[in-house]
Amino acid sequence: MNIRAKIFSITLFVLFQMNCYQCISQDKELEKILKMELFISKKGTIPGPDACQHLKNDYSKSRKCLSDYFAYFIENNFKAEKFTYHPAGKYQIKVNFIIDSKGKIRNITADAPYKDIEKEAIRTIKRIPRMNPAKLNGKKVNVSYGLPIRFIVPG
Repeated sequence: MNIRAKIFSITLFVLFQMNCYQCISQDKELEKILKMELFISKKGTIPGPDACQHLKNDYSKSRKCLSDYFAYFIENNFKAEKFTYHPAGKYQIKVNFIIDSKGKIRNITADAPYKDIEKEAIRTIKRIPRMNPAKLNGKKVNVSYGLPIRFIVPG
């Protein structure tokens, strides 16, 4: 087992949001997301790498493929071993970004307990290759994603 596997574990959950940047309350935000997901699942496709394109007509499989892609990419590119000097414990980084209508990732922000961890999360997300953009009613659209990255610094 390599040192990365010993030092950290990453769990990943992709929260799909369609242009919902600032919502008034969590309940309203969740309601908006659920309504948008239902609408998109019937009228459009979510963004994704080429490896997921064969699933573009199956919303739930396409979404899972994208989530798995992000998890794999982050696990192989996020350098958690750089943070062993921070206190032992569980850490979470909240990362937000947009996959634009050209498939580029932009407007990346991160919120973590330490600035160096935020910078590493942003560096990692910037490295995600260009994707196929989301479509809604046949038109390419921007999609906003929220993504927590969790890892453990052992004691």
